[in-house]
This record gives sequence, structure tokens and C-alpha cells, in this order.
Amino acid sequence: ENDGSDPDTDGDGIPNSVDEDDDNDGMPDDYETDNGFDPLDASDAEMDADSDGVSNVDEYLAGTNPNQDDYPPVLVVPDDIEVVSTGPLTQVDLGEATASDARDGVIVPSIDNSGPFPPGPNSVVWSASDRSGNTVEATQNVNVIPLISLGGSTEVNEGGSSFIVIGLNGAAVQYPVSARLEVTGGAQAPQDHDLVDQTVEILEGEQVSIPFSLVNDGAGEGPEEFTVRLVEPNGASLSAISELTVTISERNVAPIVSVELSQQGIESSLIYGDLGQVTLAVSIEDPNPEDLHTIDWSMMDNRLVRIPNDDDQAFIFDPTELSEGVYGVSVSISDDAIESSTVRQELAVSLKVESPDLSDTEDTDGDGVADSEEGLGDSDGDRIPDYLDSSEDASELPTSDGEAPLQSTE
Repeated sequence: ENDGSDPDTDGDGIPNSVDEDDDNDGMPDDYETDNGFDPLDASDAEMDADSDGVSNVDEYLAGTNPNQDDYPPVLVVPDDIEVVSTGPLTQVDLGEATASDARDGVIVPSIDNSGPFPPGPNSVVWSASDRSGNTVEATQNVNVIPLISLGGSTEVNEGGSSFIVIGLNGAAVQYPVSARLEVTGGAQAPQDHDLVDQTVEILEGEQVSIPFSLVNDGAGEGPEEFTVRLVEPNGASLSAISELTVTISERNVAPIVSVELSQQGIESSLIYGDLGQVTLAVSIEDPNPEDLHTIDWSMMDNRLVRIPNDDDQAFIFDPTELSEGVYGVSVSISDDAIESSTVRQELAVSLKVESPDLSDTEDTDGDGVADSEEGLGDSDGDRIPDYLDSSEDASELPTSDGEAPLQSTE
């Protein structure tokens, strides 16, 4: 029996001298003594010494400091949101986040990106910090549904071939993206062409091409038309360009010409004096399959000296000794039809003497891929180097581009 010389404060039958928690408040005596609490007063367990909203005993159980505010604010962010794209970038009403702290009261959260946002999956990070430097973060997903559109030649020749392009204005939120292709009009399959109603899927990227052929029936019935429409999109929203009328012509149709600029085998928009030979390659698509073509490079800037080669469609030159500046590129392509057509392409090519060193860690265009991985090429042909280009849509150009690397004057 305890004679009073060794009290039992909490009445648990264990004298204080051997009881690790004299007041039985859930905090060991040594812990209470070390942190300035009374090991003989159970009421201090539910107190909050640092006013951070967490009781002293809960701080003990959590292993946090009961005398220092080390709990972040409570942050509530808006629900994830999904909107339809309005263009290359879409302004989105994200809603309001709220934050409060037991010690500091109401805190105004900050956001790392308030938009506008490109098509595809995006996310923003809300954060809030109290006066003690405790920070909390939460993510809100912002999904922008891309627009889907039609493209392709509006005039094709009997007996030739062409294609319809179904494209998105950016990445999809989720793949595949699909739509129905409906074909109507006076020119019909299979007697005039072989393009039929079908479901088209984009499994990755931003576009898919549907080839078709035209029948040369020799009937001499004059121009015929058919219309292609996109309907029932899934994973995208119809753009204003969701219908295309194609004319089947019996006359000579001018070839479609493009010029690709490449260096070190990589399609480029800006060339560098220290990266070796440059190739200008002409690509010709002629709706008239029997046509032959003559290529004329004679109007090129005379500072660009052609290196002899066996390919008339390629102009190769060495930029090593060239000065920094802009050089004119001009090429004419003529077909051999009775009513001959000539197409001329003119480009302004910008040359830099030294190529930049791209970082393994920096992401200049903010698309999640390091500059060095994207490189100096121009994979989508929009005249923006890949490391500066966050979109695969070649129709999207920067509002200001100090280098204006490649411009078509066609």
C-alpha cells in the first residue's frame, strides 16, 4: 500500500516513480517536461501550445513539434473542369480556391498557371503558405477538348488521287478520337471516286489522312462535285471547318508544291553555319498523274552555291562560309500538260553562324520535354524550332518571333 511518499497521480495503481505517464494524458512525462508541459496535469493534453489547430497530444502522436506551427493551411481547390477549345489557347474560368489556417486565419491561395490553355489535358497547381512557412499544394485538372476539322484539295483531276485530312487543333484529352465521315453529292462512289462513308479514328497525334482515287471514265461530262462532312465526333468538338466540297475536273490542275529545308537530315526552320550541308527538297503532288515536271532553281539567291547532285528536286549547299542573315530561296515547277501550269515557291531562309547549346534540363516551350530532347528541328513544318514549339498544329504561329526563321511568300 502506498504510504503517500510515492504518489499515484492518475490512480492507475502505478506510483509516479515508475509510471511513464503520471497524469495518464497520453503524453510521456519526459515528453511533457522537454516541451514545457506539466506531467501531473492531464488537461494540457488537449491544449494547443503553438495555436496551429492541433492539440498537444495529437502533436505527440504525429511526431510533430507542439511548440512550433508545423501544420500547413487547409486548402480546398475547385473541381476538375472540362471545356471545349475555342482556338490554339482557351481561356478557362477555373473557379476560386480557398485556404484557412488555425493560427493565421484566412489565406489567399496562389496558382502557378491561370491560362489560357492549349487543347488536351492540362493541370494547375494551387498553393497556400502560412506565416511559419508551411505550404500546401493541390492540383486541379483542366481538360480542353480539341476541335476537329477537315482539310484537303478542293479540286482534283479525273484519273488522279488525293486525300482528305482530318485534324485536331491540339492534343486530345483521351485517345482515340473518332468521327463519322459522310460523302454526298452528284459525283458518287464507285463510278466517280472511291471515297465512302466511314468512321475515322485518330489514335495518336493530331491528324490522319484518308486517301482516295478518281475514276477516269472518259465521258466528258464536265466538272462534278461531292461533299465530305464530319459528324458525330467523339473526343473532339466540330470546328467551323467540318465540311469540304471537292470538284472533279477534266482540265489540267496545277501541281501542289512544297519545299522542305533540312540540315543533318532533320527538317529545320532555321539553319546554322556550323551544322554542315543544307538540303532544300521539293515535294510535288499532281492531281494529274500522267504529268511530268520541270524544276527550275535559277532564281535562287546567288550567294547559295549549289553542290552538284543527281536529284533535280534537291538543292544542296554548304553554309559554312556564309554570313549571318536572310537568304532568298526560289524554285519554279512546271508541268507538261497542253495547258501547262507553273507553280513558284519563294522562301526567306534565316541563317545563324553558330547553333545554340540546348539544355538537358530547361523546357523553353513549357511542353514537358527538355530542349535538348526536342532539338533544333521543325517536325511539324510550322517554321518554329521544336524546342520553342509547344504545339504540333502547323497552323499555329507565335504572335512574335524575333528570328522569323522561315516565311512563305507564295
